Amino acid sequence: MAQVRTTALVEAAPEDVWDVLNDTDRWPEWVTFTEKVTYVSEGPFGEGTLYRERSGPGPFKSESEWRVTEFDPPRRQVHRGDLGIMQVVLTFELDPADGYTRIYQTFDFEVFPQFRPLGWLLERVLIRWQMERGVNRTIRSLKRIVEEGTEAD
Repeated sequence: MAQVRTTALVEAAPEDVWDVLNDTDRWPEWVTFTEKVTYVSEGPFGEGTLYRERSGPGPFKSESEWRVTEFDPPRRQVHRGDLGIMQVVLTFELDPADGYTRIYQTFDFEVFPQFRPLGWLLERVLIRWQMERGVNRTIRSLKRIVEEGTEAD
């Protein structure tokens, strides 16, 4: 699997960052290309939650299905997604840091897993740079939203 990883230092407690991470109604505000998130499973957001995400740049909209496979408040959560042509593992990790929170976002992906080495080539030549841009934009937007929210409290 190819991997893109980014980090940000957020001026907020881990619990404040965690609250925004878990508010799926707000994801379109900070998750790059996300338009809408719909719950499939019952109950509160956590391990085992199944949801669908409508996303995509411009006219290239798609719906993907995701499951939360790890959920350790307020430190770590892992989401596994099937985007059709791509399998994804998205991990968020939070570390407290003297009144701040260091957040790590890791995006592991495999394009066309059934058609290797074509998928491998696409990952390296076309898709990786897009993923890097999207992941970096997402983490910056999350930082901004969390810090704006904690300033208003």
